Amino acid sequence: MPKSSVTHPAPLPAPLYQGSVNTWECDDGGHLNIRFHLERAFIGLAHMARPLEIPHAFTESAGSTLLAQEVHVRFIKEARPGAPLIMHGGVVDISETEATLCLDMRHHDGAPGTAFTFKVRHVETRALRSFPWSERTKRPPSG
Repeated sequence: MPKSSVTHPAPLPAPLYQGSVNTWECDDGGHLNIRFHLERAFIGLAHMARPLEIPHAFTESAGSTLLAQEVHVRFIKEARPGAPLIMHGGVVDISETEATLCLDMRHHDGAPGTAFTFKVRHVETRALRSFPWSERTKRPPSG
């Protein structure tokens, strides 16, 4: 009997993270610990800054950065030691000074692992005051 194939939605644009689960990152149950899920999410957020036209976000010399206001995490499938993971992300919504971003971390077979939704503000780095995105950032991607 042929194997049934499971299809998953195509990945979101912007590959943001690729790696695997280390044994020392797992809890007593053998699952990737929450802090390492969040570490990967913030790595993804830092890489997401480039398509938002702030490639130096989160660096000392940056004029502007992203400030996470809200983070929603949904655990869908546990990640165990040695599990390869890949994350993609995209912009769900963008306003004058804020954006809602979705980061989707999946297993090597395409199965959903963890979904992160970030509400971020575009801020200047000294006083963390909000200011508008560039017109180029707010423009939908062509193609």
